[in-house]
Amino acid sequence: MSDQTGKIIYLNGTSSAGKTSLARELQPLLPEPYLYLGIDLFIYMLPAGYWNADPAGFTLARTERGTEIKVGPVGLKLQTAMLDTISTLARTGHNLIVDDVILNPLDLSARLRMLHGLQFLLVKVFCPFVVAQQRERDRGDRATGFVQFQYPLVEALGRHDFEVNTAEGTPLEGAFKILGRLELGWPDHDDPL
Repeated sequence: MSDQTGKIIYLNGTSSAGKTSLARELQPLLPEPYLYLGIDLFIYMLPAGYWNADPAGFTLARTERGTEIKVGPVGLKLQTAMLDTISTLARTGHNLIVDDVILNPLDLSARLRMLHGLQFLLVKVFCPFVVAQQRERDRGDRATGFVQFQYPLVEALGRHDFEVNTAEGTPLEGAFKILGRLELGWPDHDDPL
């Protein structure tokens, strides 16, 4: 790994797990500047019509399993651009905190390929299912059902370097847990997770 490449703290978890709150507390504590980049930042770059209206972007599908986000060709292109952006920023020397929702092994593999050769810590951000559902209801800024759909998928991945249960303390306390893990050094990803 080049000394010129940036480091990445990659937060993965369901909607309402607490990733954004954790990132906000973590960013000012880090000894070097870290850019904050999340999937929502990319989605909100699209014109409003591409969120839950035009099937080319991102549409919501309510099922018995919860609320699923269906991704059309414009959405897929945007997801690819997000991975390219993460890679480019890190490979040009920028440190990053990434806020993402990885739901399946194929998407995880795509992220690991993008991260290959970089220093990164893949952090599972979670809380008990009932806590995440209550947070989702309390937010009031988006549809409900994302937690119901996403929770079992994130749980099934099981491939993370570190975990933070956001129900066990404040976001600031979670940020200090990540700092404590980083004090042990960055994980060696030459071997598969």
